[in-house]
Parts: sequence; structure tokens; C-alpha cells
Amino acid sequence: MSLTQQAPSEGAHTKACRVCASQINSAAKKCIECDSYQDWRGALGISSNILSLLVALIAVLTAAVPVLTKALTPDKSDVRVSIQVLSDQNLSIFVSNTGNRPASLNNIVYFRALVGASYVSSQLGVAGSGMSGAHLLAPGQTELIDLFHENGAYLPEHASHCSITLEVRDFNGELSYRPLSLDCAKAKVFMRG
Repeated sequence: MSLTQQAPSEGAHTKACRVCASQINSAAKKCIECDSYQDWRGALGISSNILSLLVALIAVLTAAVPVLTKALTPDKSDVRVSIQVLSDQNLSIFVSNTGNRPASLNNIVYFRALVGASYVSSQLGVAGSGMSGAHLLAPGQTELIDLFHENGAYLPEHASHCSITLEVRDFNGELSYRPLSLDCAKAKVFMRG
């Protein structure tokens, strides 16, 4: 035994190593015989190899998760519609594309109301849409769209079950219809306005 590694004397404060049971100084954080930690690090039991593998796994997952997410997310448009304002002057709807592909909204919206045993239908236009025939909705886009009707549209007083239906074409060219119920009392005033 060298002079620098003297055995602890019987009077010094010593303790047994947790791993090899050698007598070490009670304040020691690492055993000089087996290199095991005596503090909280000794309870982990993770070798440097395992720690290196965990770091590599985290690096690979960081790069792989966005690729997997994109591969598993379908490329489609997802259009949601809700009525925001229905008054004597305005009929406004929120149209939102929550998908990751563009969609289009037909510039003609169909209005229906039940009168007696049959439905009365008319068309509403999309304000500011021009002559293109469709209103483009980019992915993640939300728009407030005002609808208008031709002057002189008539809706009988006893009409019920009022609704509007929007035509939506998704990125793949599939046409779908989005019906929305309306308060008939407010719709009658709007149609006469």
C-alpha cells in the first residue's frame, strides 16, 4: 500500500462501501477501490453505455416523430361552418378549413324552408366572390362570409325548418354538403330585407 492510499485508522470516521464493503472515509462520495458512487448517483445504476444509448434514442426520435406524423396525417381539407350573424340585414357565416389541403366553397348557397308538406327553396349569393364560381379556402384559413339574397325573395309566415346548405369541394374533388339550421323568424325578416 502506498503512502497516499493509507488504510483508515480505527479512530477515523469510516463506513463500508455500498458495493464492495471496503472501509472508506465517511465523507467519501466515491469508493477508491471499486469506483462506485456513494451518494444519490449510486442508486441510479445507469452505466455510461446505457446513458449513451438513451441519448442516441432521443436524438433519433426527435428526427423521426415529424416524419411519422406527416406520414400518418391524411392529406385532405376539413371544412367547418357555423352561423355567426342572422339579422334583418345580415346573414354571415364562419367557414374554416382545419385540414392541410385547400378547399373551395361554391358561391351559391341554397336556402330551404318547410311550408306545409313541401319545401320552398331559393339561392343566396356569397358577397364579394366575383364570377369565379367558387371561394377558395387555404389550409388553416378561417373567413367570415356574408351572404345576400335577391330583392323581393318571399318566405311565407308559416314556414318552418329553415336551413341553408353550402357546397364544399375538397382538394380531391369530392363534393359535400354542409347544412345549417336557421331560426325561421329571423330568416323571414332577412329574406324580406
